[in-house]
Amino acid sequence: MEAPSSNRLHLRFVLVVAAVAGMFVGCVGTAGTPDNRSLSDRARGGGYSVVSESILDTANRYQAAVKVVARFKGKAGTLFHTCSGVVVHDRLVMTAGHCVCRRRKAPSPEGEERFVVDQSTCARRASVQTFFFKTLDEEEQERITNPAQWPTSGEVYVGEVRPNPQLMVVYTSETNNHELASNADLAFIFLDVSLKGKVDSARLPREQIKVNEPIRMVGFGATKPGEPPAGIRRVGANTVVSVEEGAGRIFRVTKPLLIQPAFVQGEPLFMREDGSYVLAGDSGGPSFREEEDGTFSLVGIAKTAYNLPVEYSEYTSTYAYRDWIVREIEGARKRGGTD
Repeated sequence: MEAPSSNRLHLRFVLVVAAVAGMFVGCVGTAGTPDNRSLSDRARGGGYSVVSESILDTANRYQAAVKVVARFKGKAGTLFHTCSGVVVHDRLVMTAGHCVCRRRKAPSPEGEERFVVDQSTCARRASVQTFFFKTLDEEEQERITNPAQWPTSGEVYVGEVRPNPQLMVVYTSETNNHELASNADLAFIFLDVSLKGKVDSARLPREQIKVNEPIRMVGFGATKPGEPPAGIRRVGANTVVSVEEGAGRIFRVTKPLLIQPAFVQGEPLFMREDGSYVLAGDSGGPSFREEEDGTFSLVGIAKTAYNLPVEYSEYTSTYAYRDWIVREIEGARKRGGTD
């Protein structure tokens, strides 16, 4: 199922300031203009648009993307981290490290309060839910008036959390999601049993992601900023604008700001191309690059995002951690599994 074209432009006020507000990743989401086509028109393409920059994966093209939930005991009771993840082996699901690990207080050398996510704060176990949309005929699609009405199925699995040994994310506070530093924000969930049925595992890339390459972003997060995760798999598109120098561990995606070509009194000066951005519940979700043979390779895992006025999303590059990922997959095969 193809994401909607990003050639359309929509107007958006932009205030250029130095500070940016951090936002926790969820599912592929966006703050764009709603698609005003009828639901029946939107459904005929194999999926319909929730917002202008993403569509439901009703064709199950990205079935490797799954839901991830980690549970933690806190003073106020059980806490839940709800994220996205991706199947890379029939007993192995990859997600973001901060999805399955909590923050702990850690004073900085300057005496300022900091909060850190590392191996010491991870849940021992987490659950994974596969997700499939039911195939509907045109008449059944016509009766759907809300995305949540589309029938789905899936199985729940549990497994051992295995964070990257170098996991380290530093935040300014316990609730503010602005990162001061980040490294190896990745973790695996080794499932107790193999996935039932056929779930196509994501394949690893053969080369690093590059600037200006288009990617597909998949997740189960919110459809608008400030809303809770929607819990429905959606796919959107955006473009890589920068890759970390050196090891290339992190890359960012966004659409460029353009100056409106025609002057209209009262209209904003800037406009931005439509694009998808991660929102609450999208953390740990995959991004894919289409290869020359038409297949998709797993190039990134959603880690964080920043909202307006400077809007972009960050991903951890899977290629940069390929050796560790391959070792974990080989370990899963030795411990039992088929792919």
